[in-house]
Formats: sequence, C-alpha cells, structure tokens
Amino acid sequence: MMENDSNAVTVLEKCIKLDPNNNSARMLFSYSKGNYEELEKNIIYNDRLTLFMKCILYTKLKKYDQALSCLDYSFYLYEDVSVIHSLRKYSDFWSFSCSYNEIDINKLTELGIIDKFSGYMHYVMRVYLISNLINLDDRFKQFLKNDSNSLSGQVLSFEDKVLPIKLPKLCNNAIYNVSITWKINVKKILSKECFLKFSIVIENSNHDSQFEEHILNYEDVSKLEGLGWIEYTIPFKTLYYCKDSIQPSIKIEDHSIILQIDYIRFINNRNNKSDAISFPKIEPLLSSQNSNVPEAFKDNYFSRKEMENLIELKEIVNN
Repeated sequence: MMENDSNAVTVLEKCIKLDPNNNSARMLFSYSKGNYEELEKNIIYNDRLTLFMKCILYTKLKKYDQALSCLDYSFYLYEDVSVIHSLRKYSDFWSFSCSYNEIDINKLTELGIIDKFSGYMHYVMRVYLISNLINLDDRFKQFLKNDSNSLSGQVLSFEDKVLPIKLPKLCNNAIYNVSITWKINVKKILSKECFLKFSIVIENSNHDSQFEEHILNYEDVSKLEGLGWIEYTIPFKTLYYCKDSIQPSIKIEDHSIILQIDYIRFINNRNNKSDAISFPKIEPLLSSQNSNVPEAFKDNYFSRKEMENLIELKEIVNN
C-alpha cells in the first residue's frame, strides 16, 4: 500500500505544491507518512473518499467505534462496498463490529460463514460472499481462485466444468423492497449454446414459496463478455420480509462459458435505480499502462470524480 513509500510521498508533495488547498492530496499525504493526527485535521468533508479515509484512520488508531460509524454512514449514503476489501486484514475491527451488532458467528455456520468479516458483510451490508460455499461443500475448493479485486480476496471461477451453484437460504434482518445483484465476470464465451439462468426461491414463515427465474441467452451473455467485473441486477424485484428466506442460484452448462463470481447482494430500492449492469464504483487511480505511475499507486482505487484534483499525475510527474 502507500505507507512509507517514497514515490507516493514525492508525487503527493508535488500535488500539494501545485494546489495547497487540495484537501484530498493532503489527506493521502498524511496517510502515506503515517501521520494520523495530521490526517485527522485534514478530514473535513463527508464525501465517499473522506469517509473511507476516516474509517482507515480510526481503525489504525484503534478507535473502532468511530471507524464503524464512518463505515456504516458511508454505506447508508452510497451503498458502496467496493473499498471494504482494504479493511479485511483488520481482524480486531471486525471482532468489534460483530460484537457491536450482536452478530453470533456460530449461528451463521449453516450459511458457510465462519469468520467475522463475512458475518458482518452478510448481516449488516446484506452481502453474501460466494467463497463461503467452500465451507459447505468441499467440491467448490477446486474452483477457488485468488483475486485482489474481490471483497474476500477469493472468487469461484468456472471453466471446463461447473457444479450446481445453489446458495443456502438467506434471511434479511429488516423489511426492504430489494433488488438482487450478482457481482460476476464473464471472461469468455466457449459455446453459442451458453446461457446464464438466475433463479430465486422465496419462502415465508408459513412455508409458502415463490419461484422466479431470469435467463440470459447467448446474445445477452455476449454483451457481458470482456467487461470485467460488473454488478448484474436481476430484473425481478420483490418485497422481502424479515421472516422470509430467499435461496438464489445460477445455472450454466459445462464447457460453455468461463464465469467468475464474487458475491450476491441485496440492494435497497429506495434510490429507484433501474440499470441492470453497473460497474463497481472504483477504478485505478492511474492506468497501470502509464510508465510514469509510481508503483505505490497501482493497487489503490478511488473514483476519478472524487480524485479529480489529484489524478493529473501525468502532468505533475513530468514537471
């Protein structure tokens, strides 16, 4: 990451010299130097980047209550989970978060959830990590692949053969009108006979069930090929009560498609978003193809709009 990296510090110093009022650059400079007291002074806004920096700051200072407050507020405003992978390694923070929310991991093992990071993501942020499936069925281990762009650091990657991708029965902890979204990567189509079949089974407390299905044929899937990681929102929407269970699944044919899956999430429809396809709200701070980019930045991701005063680094580095 950026801490104590001389290249990152040099670039940020140039940013601040060119624009002394660049609050984003000052925040990242303080973070790079490990000067967390100075960083706290420069945090004055509540945009997406600032809330994330606050969360990192308070986590490093072990002020976990304040870190959790920033994380929850950011999720409430933006429903964005894309930067949370940067917090995975802070196990004490996730222990605090689960304790604060009274999350008992022992009660989630039937879902394949055995760690507190996954427990918090499921219970609070309504995100089920697909890598949890390996704790329910050992056969999924052969499809497990490391991926730095995933929330858990691991995804399931299906190529020559597949298993029935059927998730456990998931329960929400509140009443929401939700959309169901999968984070997937259609890497390559191997056959024109390919398809993606998404389905859900909803069961209420009286054991009455409802089945819904959505199918993407070859032409539909071809539009997703090569896009990289996307969030695909299923067109059907349903009122989902706290006592209901919902069991999602995906079906694909052997030797038809190379598909990777990161997670499934339930998104509140209060924003009335209708786009079926969306990209995670992160992108490289700078293109990795630019030879002028310091190595320290290549693994750091923020939205370009929020970093617009900082990412004119091609011009800055060349000065």
